[in-house]
Amino acid sequence: MKIKAETREAISSFINLIQNQFNVRVKIIRSNNGSEFPYKDLYNRLSIIHQTSCIDTLWQNFVVERKHKHIFNVTRSLIFQSNIPESCWSVVVIHDVHLINKVLAILRRKSLYEVFYNKLPKLCYLRVFGYLCFACTIERNISKLDQRVKTNVSSLDTKVAPKVI
Repeated sequence: MKIKAETREAISSFINLIQNQFNVRVKIIRSNNGSEFPYKDLYNRLSIIHQTSCIDTLWQNFVVERKHKHIFNVTRSLIFQSNIPESCWSVVVIHDVHLINKVLAILRRKSLYEVFYNKLPKLCYLRVFGYLCFACTIERNISKLDQRVKTNVSSLDTKVAPKVI
């Protein structure tokens, strides 16, 4: 979404997705009392209860706020570690959420993917996302104290092929 005016369409699409993919009905939508959520006609037509939190009560949105913090902590770590420009943050967030949904949750002993699809997620396609690596720069006629690697080269950098030494 680029603007809040797109919220109604996003909510409708989300409800349709959940009903079609998981064969369940959305029963309750909970929001933070934002002006972009009051679609009584939509909720009434679909028999959905709309719950709102009290104004200026962040603790009522604790679960959402905590998950938001978790996602952006992972995003910050990946951006920092891989030297990806901050302008790519939205791609990193999508990557993070994808991983978080497939990683085992200790309390549930299942990933969110397992909970929704009732099967183990396939992880063989995953690749390292921008890691710290060392590009070999060994040349002839260097002394014992000359630098032999370049550090902080992103794995996404195609100019320098990473080489383990």
